[in-house]
Amino acid sequence: MVNVWAITHNEDVWVDAEKFRLKQFMEEDVSVMGSDLRLYLFGRNVCLGKAMGLAVVHLWLAQLLKGFRLVPCEDGEVVDMTVLESR
Repeated sequence: MVNVWAITHNEDVWVDAEKFRLKQFMEEDVSVMGSDLRLYLFGRNVCLGKAMGLAVVHLWLAQLLKGFRLVPCEDGEVVDMTVLESR
């Protein structure tokens, strides 16, 4: 069993863990891919659509790639795929 209280009151993760601060979820440095939102991965708060969502993403990606014809560059040069700006 996961100790949800310990997760939500961890001072290493949350500033003022004893207080509810909605703005802490609105800050730009909150990572949805990291451990900041791990509360929603376990127990009664688990996302009910997680399994279906992951399956749909795989199907969506397959459909997206199916619509493209991927071929190497004609001149053999490597295309620069560097991301210039990300949010």
